Amino acid sequence: DTYGTMNQLYLQERKEAYQQMGMETKMNLGKLAIVPLDQISFGERRREDYGDLDALINSISKHKLIHPIVVQSDDGEPPYLLVAGGRRYLAFKIMKEKEISCRIYDYPLSEHELKAIELLENVDRKDMSFKEKCELHRDIHNLMVKVHGRKISTTPGAAGWSMSDTAKFLGKSVGTISEDIKLADTMDKVPELEIDKCKDKSEAKKTVERFEATIIRSELAERAEKQLGDAGRKLADAYIIGDFFEEVKKIPDGV
Repeated sequence: DTYGTMNQLYLQERKEAYQQMGMETKMNLGKLAIVPLDQISFGERRREDYGDLDALINSISKHKLIHPIVVQSDDGEPPYLLVAGGRRYLAFKIMKEKEISCRIYDYPLSEHELKAIELLENVDRKDMSFKEKCELHRDIHNLMVKVHGRKISTTPGAAGWSMSDTAKFLGKSVGTISEDIKLADTMDKVPELEIDKCKDKSEAKKTVERFEATIIRSELAERAEKQLGDAGRKLADAYIIGDFFEEVKKIPDGV
């Protein structure tokens, strides 16, 4: 049937992806079962904002649950730990459903495997915030580099993993992946910028660009003051307030 065909395609795609992510090539991808919601522990989720669930609830009401959530227990028996599918789980809770379709991993999973499953299951989500998408793409890239090593050579077929490989793996452009990794890292390293409060990725990029421009101006101004003395100090002050090129004209020849 249609569901069975979709499930087989899902399994094949996931198996290939998980193998690239360093998981056991012979691992099974879980068994399908209907599980009572009260046997599933929500646990600590990577998603911070689950957003408006109304659209998802309407979709489930019309089309049922297309992709089962992913749960795990060491022996395949309840209680189960929710690995991926937090929004679907919450939607079923709101709908006061008693059971939900699950893909059960019935054997112990390493921290690496749990991470890989959760990351990959979130790739197809359409409603993640730009912050969550940036962090997701960054985390997948870092995991792949950890598994395959960082690619040094640009020779075709060279060993290792590069940003280009991540872009191909996720079906994105290299530019998009580069931007997302940069934004995710900046959000972690410079929380004072409050990039996560930007309304969208475009505004976040502009915030980072302004921050970088400020740093560059400050560093160049400091160098000018050290190398050119009093003239450099005036140049530095002018550079910071935007009259750099006017002050350059005033520097005596030979300085």
